[in-house]
Amino acid sequence: MRRIPARFFFLFLLPLLVSIMQSTQVRAVELAPNLYKSTLDNGLTVLVKEAPDTNVATVQLWVRAGSIYEEPQEAGITHVIEHMIFKGTPSRGPGQLAGAIESAGGRVNAYTSYEYTVYHATLPAGEWAMALDVLTDAVLHSSFDPQELEREKKVVLEELGMRNDRPNVKLFEQLMARAYAQHPYRLPVIGRAETISAFSREDILSYMDKHYHPENFTVVVVGEVAAAEVVAEVDKAMGGLARSQHLRPELPREPTRQNPELFTVEGDIFQPHMMLALPISSFDNPDAPVLDIIAHILGQGESSRLYRSLRDRRGLVFNVHASAFTPQDPGLFEISAVLDAANMVPALEAALEEIFTLKYHPVDEQELVRAKRNLESDFVFSLEQVEGMA
Repeated sequence: MRRIPARFFFLFLLPLLVSIMQSTQVRAVELAPNLYKSTLDNGLTVLVKEAPDTNVATVQLWVRAGSIYEEPQEAGITHVIEHMIFKGTPSRGPGQLAGAIESAGGRVNAYTSYEYTVYHATLPAGEWAMALDVLTDAVLHSSFDPQELEREKKVVLEELGMRNDRPNVKLFEQLMARAYAQHPYRLPVIGRAETISAFSREDILSYMDKHYHPENFTVVVVGEVAAAEVVAEVDKAMGGLARSQHLRPELPREPTRQNPELFTVEGDIFQPHMMLALPISSFDNPDAPVLDIIAHILGQGESSRLYRSLRDRRGLVFNVHASAFTPQDPGLFEISAVLDAANMVPALEAALEEIFTLKYHPVDEQELVRAKRNLESDFVFSLEQVEGMA
């Protein structure tokens, strides 16, 4: 899973320009210059960003099917499907799906998160329609051959074993399990060995029937493309899919935590790790960008407060970092550090001191401006590639 920590929001104060694409009857809304959003009759969403003179295009198929929607016996099935999706369809055998993209000079991959699975390909702009065909073929028509499934389950189990050998990952999973009492964020995306081992082809098809339907699909295409042509091609490929009768699962609301909790995880490791988490708001809350600024001020880079205080001045840690995890439901403000065991308590005290200093003492204007500019520049730099635009 790839986590995307900091995000920055731009509000485009532009009138919404509604137009009808010339080559299709699907209505498109121009959200910003050259950025179009369309919704097909079956509920599928299409986002197209025309980026002339880039010579490349990226095609992404987002599925609102992440680990938080799994039943207990399905733990890890979303990630297993991601592994299996390019293993062959009736029209393309194993290796031919990825091979079609790579032979055109492109690259194809996928990732799973708590809330989404994303299949994506980037290649020369003239081949975008082929990439769309490959991705839709994989997502809609994968064979899920039982023998391929057994082989891939072993790959996922090896990945699970390697994660358990990484102290920072093991500590993070334990932190999530304790920070959330009810919400499925408490469960690791990769799942559990016993459930992964038990998955059958029928289990995968049942899960996909519940979650892989047009209302849960968003196709994103960015590059040297024409929006009207893209929408028409998506409509041709996926517009005939029927709406689903399955409702999106209702997720439990996390109760308000009343008391702090301290825990330790013992292991034979060279350097101890420490993590601290505080409950915060969700992605769409006005506090989310403020929390990104706070994370930057506190613990992102060698000029951050935690780095200068805990590492440079006091010598309590070897490294320290802060981030704001703001998913679709309430998230966590996280501070992590690598340190000696003897410095654990003083480092925790010093980190809390820096956090509460922000509460009672205004941030210097120069420090605030620097944090804003750094976040803005990260956002702007991400737009230099079509993947970042998407």
